[in-house]
Amino acid sequence: EGIGPMRAAAAAAVALETIPASPWHALARVSYASALFLSGDFDAAVVQAQFASPAGAPGLIRVLGFAVLSLIAVDRGELDEAEQWARTAQEILASADPGLSAAPQSSLAFTAAGEVAARRGRLTEARWEFERALASRRGKQGVSSWPTLELLLRFAPVLSDLGDRPRAVALLTEARSILVASPDGAEAQLAQIGRASRRER
Repeated sequence: EGIGPMRAAAAAAVALETIPASPWHALARVSYASALFLSGDFDAAVVQAQFASPAGAPGLIRVLGFAVLSLIAVDRGELDEAEQWARTAQEILASADPGLSAAPQSSLAFTAAGEVAARRGRLTEARWEFERALASRRGKQGVSSWPTLELLLRFAPVLSDLGDRPRAVALLTEARSILVASPDGAEAQLAQIGRASRRER
């Protein structure tokens, strides 16, 4: 489904899940934070991600919350804060069962770490983090395409800067196919892929 319907469904879930002690409360909040982030509504996304990240929340939910906070901070140019959030997400993964790191949902933590590294000019490190994120999502059934899209759009410029233009173009082609299938509410992503595609010409 598109970002618009996803955002509406997440908002409805937040309205229903009003008991902070419920595990569904944190899940609803992080789902809404992700949808708001994809919509470009960063201020509202930060509020929801912070609600999703208390110490008592499930590990995966906290990882997602911190990853969203990191990506928002990096897009705002707040690299120190972004790096802190990304590191926190990865520390949770490192201290958890190994299966959590391999879960496709955890890929957003690697995406955040990769984007921080890219903005710092550490392109080899960025590629390594993005490769980890991509590997955790490839071949998995039933996972949302939106974290994959976010990853593809951030990974392609790094590959281009490292001299791997053919693969960068392939990732952008894959990203475009995702957007064509679900364009509703994806104006920001459509603009981003347009800019990236012009760069590769």
